[in-house]
Amino acid sequence: MTKLILLELKKSILQKKMIYFILLGFLIVSVFLGFMFIQEQQFISSENNYYENLSREYQKLIDINRNQKKIGVISKDEMDSRNNYYNKMRQYIYTHEMSINNKSKNMADLHHTKDFLIEQSHGVSLEFDEVMINNPKWVDKLDNDLELTELLIERNIKPYYSPYSINSFNLLYQMVESPGFIVAIIILILLFSSDFISDDFESGAYKTYYCRGANLRKIYISKSITGLVFCFMNLIILIVSSFIIGYVVGGLGNPQYPVVTLNSNQIVHIRIGLLKLLGLVLINGLIGPTVGLILKNKNSILNYSIIYCFVLYINTTITKIEILNFLPSNALLSTGNTLYFLYNIIFAFCLWFVGLYVFVTVRWER
Repeated sequence: MTKLILLELKKSILQKKMIYFILLGFLIVSVFLGFMFIQEQQFISSENNYYENLSREYQKLIDINRNQKKIGVISKDEMDSRNNYYNKMRQYIYTHEMSINNKSKNMADLHHTKDFLIEQSHGVSLEFDEVMINNPKWVDKLDNDLELTELLIERNIKPYYSPYSINSFNLLYQMVESPGFIVAIIILILLFSSDFISDDFESGAYKTYYCRGANLRKIYISKSITGLVFCFMNLIILIVSSFIIGYVVGGLGNPQYPVVTLNSNQIVHIRIGLLKLLGLVLINGLIGPTVGLILKNKNSILNYSIIYCFVLYINTTITKIEILNFLPSNALLSTGNTLYFLYNIIFAFCLWFVGLYVFVTVRWER
């Protein structure tokens, strides 16, 4: 068995499959890096608009305060409270402008930000409360900002310039949390794990198995294991390379950094998600041989992979139809439900055993 696996791996290297996998993987990573750069620019633009609006509201409140002071509507204590609040708002705006200009943040800025956010959450100014009620998106953003800031101060972590800043840990995290990236990796895994079986049908090598009375069960198992080992090896190379690229571009980052997920506004603790990615390799690596056995040629496998992954992507990002959570891989993309994940693993093994049974018992046309 070991000799067969090593022979298949050697053959895949001679056929340059590993080079193709790595090149396609780097193409996917490059596209994702471009996506992160665009997202960062959009984030900066959104932040600028947010703070421009905040500055306008700040000036509006200052004018209201002055007018009320003139006619004696508010007490001295209320006036002092508002002035203190306005000063914090001004400091917050100034801190942001400095951050944008310098493209850097520090812990002192974080403490100023936290003080301001706490003041906002307590609603010191009635007028500002009214502004916030008319802009519900601000409320969610401020809540998230406060939660993120508190976590960073608690852990004494220097903040990223934006949630999409490129560094080693943040790049890996955003990759494994992106449905688009995961779907592209699934297509690669299906293509290459099924290729070890479909190659025999395209080349006609399967005919020699019958002529020589080869152990078909042993051949199928060895090719399946080879496909999994091949995908795991190349994925590890891709992950390590991405980690190095992130380090060269923006430094190491921090594995404990809390981030905003791409598909929601919620703050979550960073988890590199490598186990999830490896789970996807296992599930689709088991399905691959059966797909290769049934479809028998690369074009059909590619078409199947694209359609299958398109359904996964749509259900993950748009529709979220619960019944589709039983599709292999979908549980890891759209839900954290452990039962769905276990079902996916069991279902993948069942498909693999179906492929094994068909490969051993069916006499294909000679």
